[in-house]
Amino acid sequence: MRREHSLAPLDRPSADTYHGLRALCSHFKIPSEFTAERSRSVTHSFGWHVENESTDVYWLHSLCKRISIIQNADQKYLIVDARDVQGVGSNQDNGTWRRSGVFLRWRHSSPTREYAGAVEMIIFSPSELLQRNLEALIPRSEWEQAIKDPFCLLVPVLDDLVDQVNTATFKVLRVLRMIERTVLTSAASREKAPVFDFVSMHHIGKHMTHLKESSDAAYQMAVRVLDHHHRIMERPENSNVLKLMEDVHALLQHKRTLLESCQLQTQSMDSRIQNMTNL
Repeated sequence: MRREHSLAPLDRPSADTYHGLRALCSHFKIPSEFTAERSRSVTHSFGWHVENESTDVYWLHSLCKRISIIQNADQKYLIVDARDVQGVGSNQDNGTWRRSGVFLRWRHSSPTREYAGAVEMIIFSPSELLQRNLEALIPRSEWEQAIKDPFCLLVPVLDDLVDQVNTATFKVLRVLRMIERTVLTSAASREKAPVFDFVSMHHIGKHMTHLKESSDAAYQMAVRVLDHHHRIMERPENSNVLKLMEDVHALLQHKRTLLESCQLQTQSMDSRIQNMTNL
């Protein structure tokens, strides 16, 4: 039995990472489909193919809007570009994204019978949360379980996507609530015309469009993962392995419901933005 996991930079080559990423992809025989997806900036993907009768390969890509906020001297929340931490001239704009990728190879058994199976996992540009969650698995039985069902390693990956979308959504919500109070207070006053910052609301609306796309994409990824996991659940004859797969499937289903909740949150916030625009 053998297991490996590696953390790597974003699979989008730069001058500093090009040669290293090329060598990594060559060494682990990562499919060209995986590398092509990043160049196309796909919002989500789940791919797989059979290398041979005892080896399957899986990969995922995700893209989520990154939101950074600060409080200025007036205690007002501002959305800022992560590259402009001072928020100079901020009008709630932000042009940064969170990208990550996962490559997984599952050998059901060694052709030479030297070990019962093996799992190789490479995570490109992992978040701190995903790193912590995976490192916490190392001394535990989950890595032993991964030999029997590698999809248990995708549970923390989906959990990380839930966290990404939730965190970004609630940061936008914090700013939106502040603007709502300003607009409603101004609208209730009969002494002056309502104050409405069209530029800021345009950017917030754009963020919500991107977050809705991110949450929809993450949800679709979870659906594809569950669909394929259901297929491999038909393989085992061992009742203990089947029970393990059923438990993993239940965890994956739970992550799907959390991503569905993220979808509902972004839809609700989009409606609030429309309500303010219609005032």
